[in-house]
Amino acid sequence: MGDHGCFRYMHGCEFPPNLSDHNSPWLFISFGLLFSIPFLIGALKLAAKKWPFFKSAERTILGHSEPKTTFVPHWFMMAAIILTGILILAAILIPIFFK
Repeated sequence: MGDHGCFRYMHGCEFPPNLSDHNSPWLFISFGLLFSIPFLIGALKLAAKKWPFFKSAERTILGHSEPKTTFVPHWFMMAAIILTGILILAAILIPIFFK
């Protein structure tokens, strides 16, 4: 490989790229598979609506879920949000008015 002048190092990477790094393809494949999981689950759900084989596979992989109604105490979350807002406003306004 010849000397590429100012293009020899760009942002800490060699130019042309170092071809002896054998971990890069595995890293690329693993991130690709990780981010394809939601797509595969969606495809399984679509196929489960059409074919019975995929319906049993969906139940096996994702489990059988029934909608459950539960009580969520919204007042606690609203109180925390309002208290946080008051504290932020106080942190901004107190130094302005009490110098």
